[in-house]
Amino acid sequence: MARRTPPGTGNVPVVFRFQPPSPCPFVDLRGEMSHFQQINPMTQRGSGEVEQTLFLETGVFAYKFYGGGQNWWLDPHNHRTRSRNGARNNILVIGGTDEPVLHAPARPFLFVQDSGSVCVRAGLRKGSFHSLSVLWDEGEGHRQTPLHIVASEDEHLLLEAYLPTSAQRFHYAFVLPNDQLVGRQGGAGQMFSVERKDITPAAPDWWRTAVVYTVF
Repeated sequence: MARRTPPGTGNVPVVFRFQPPSPCPFVDLRGEMSHFQQINPMTQRGSGEVEQTLFLETGVFAYKFYGGGQNWWLDPHNHRTRSRNGARNNILVIGGTDEPVLHAPARPFLFVQDSGSVCVRAGLRKGSFHSLSVLWDEGEGHRQTPLHIVASEDEHLLLEAYLPTSAQRFHYAFVLPNDQLVGRQGGAGQMFSVERKDITPAAPDWWRTAVVYTVF
């Protein structure tokens, strides 16, 4: 189970705890916090439970527990998951949204385009809704922009929108078809407040044209 405190953005201490279903000599925490192939050994505690603490910044992180060989385990206490091509992992969202929207104000969900516009991306859990829009304000009143579906995974629709904002600071939240606002964790409909200087630019040309392989 992943427990974080305090909520919000910045370097957040996250405690991962897990009880292996059967005795094993070790358990590692693997995930996008670093790289799935990087080992984060978990410390043995009483009654066979293992634990690991990581300090994480704002973002969306897939993770899983590994016990050697073919022993990969999901976190039974975290029901938030993401599955691509049959590979299912738990998802930990720091400083982002709650279900059914998958987003955090960090790459690859938020970045500045070469043109200067801001790309906002989100996942929408299948079976919840079929569309999503973003409500945003750069100081001149609220505007609402629909996100367009760009891909489909096993559990999520992936959507994106481009906001033509040049403001140094802007606010945004997502709007579901039933008019429910989905913003940052910690309260209903709290908008994200973003400084433009803190948004990572788009990937360089050499990365955009690269072929990337994920081994997991």
